[in-house]
Amino acid sequence: MTAAGAPALVHCDAVQSFGKLRLYPAAAGIDLMSVSAHKIHGPKGAGALYIRKGVHLLPPFAGGTQEGRIRPGTEPLPAVAGFGAACAELPEPGAALQKAALLKQYMLEGLEGLCAFAVNSPPDALPYLTNLSFPGIKSEVMLNFLAARGVFVSSGSACSKGRRSKVLAAMGLSEDRLESPVRVSFSRFTEKADIDALLEGVAAAKQKLLR
Repeated sequence: MTAAGAPALVHCDAVQSFGKLRLYPAAAGIDLMSVSAHKIHGPKGAGALYIRKGVHLLPPFAGGTQEGRIRPGTEPLPAVAGFGAACAELPEPGAALQKAALLKQYMLEGLEGLCAFAVNSPPDALPYLTNLSFPGIKSEVMLNFLAARGVFVSSGSACSKGRRSKVLAAMGLSEDRLESPVRVSFSRFTEKADIDALLEGVAAAKQKLLR
């Protein structure tokens, strides 16, 4: 878009990739990029906005001169400090990516032969999130069953909580897969023992819920 001479600015929502991939917004031609603290185990309510040199933003409302006159109001200093501390604790992206990939592989290998399941995520998806379907067990039932065993997963993003995924529907998945998505997330604190707990929970769900 920039190469074509369009006057529009390019904004990148990098909340999910921040701390997981090396990000070079200037080299990618990005004008604005948003990141959030809570995705890297920092406090909710803190984030950062990259602004390319030469881009000028108008404040959303009138007020003080905080944050470079872009966002008036008293800064939440404890949250900002927590965000900085979380950034300082981030592992090297390459090592974190490799660990997540190994955990995903371990999970998928453990599910093989355990029960019928399907991987909804594309083959080239980042390993930190894996969307699965367990045909025959609706998402809410599986989530509650696993939660009772101390295993917490989700049925989709927070943006679409409680609603059928439009993305999965657009992919043309079968009805039984659309009714049973489970989203498994890995963080830098996830270990094989956590995957084992998930596999044990799925095995128990198969015995109790699939009859």
